[in-house]
Amino acid sequence: MLHNTGSIDTSGLTFVEPGYNGSFLIPSLGIIFTGPLTDILQDFYNGFTGPTSFGIGGNFDPSSGSGDLVGLQCAGSGSGLRKPYLGVPSGYVSGSALSDTSTYDDATLSSLGVTPGTYVWTWGSGADADSFTLNIGGTATVPEPASLTLFGTAVLSFGAIQRRRRKDVRALVPR
Repeated sequence: MLHNTGSIDTSGLTFVEPGYNGSFLIPSLGIIFTGPLTDILQDFYNGFTGPTSFGIGGNFDPSSGSGDLVGLQCAGSGSGLRKPYLGVPSGYVSGSALSDTSTYDDATLSSLGVTPGTYVWTWGSGADADSFTLNIGGTATVPEPASLTLFGTAVLSFGAIQRRRRKDVRALVPR
């Protein structure tokens, strides 16, 4: 299960266009959108930097999802039509609370082609600095169960995508 809570400061980003999206995951292209499965109108922004992938996996749709549709897609090498976008609900007010969930039943990190690690995308500077952090736990200390929902609960890291201002991250997580 992927569960997001937090807010995003969009003032350090450039509004690109509105568009439709639903939740899905493509680790090899650095794409993760969590929330409802159906296409929902979003506002897309660019102007961030970060990893262009977090694994070798292809396109996966979750079994279920709810809350706000939030995510990002990076331009992976050879991605052609894919542009780097950060997507938030249409009409999102910068700094407002966001919360969403996507569940991938009968899946493991390995079957999704996700590489354990911490991945950080950043944008803005000064008071407008913000980041999107994806923490993906490894499997070395716990066995992989039949459901990523159980795995996320056991490890408490793949299910935690934290979006916080950099100053908040520094205060909460020593680096």
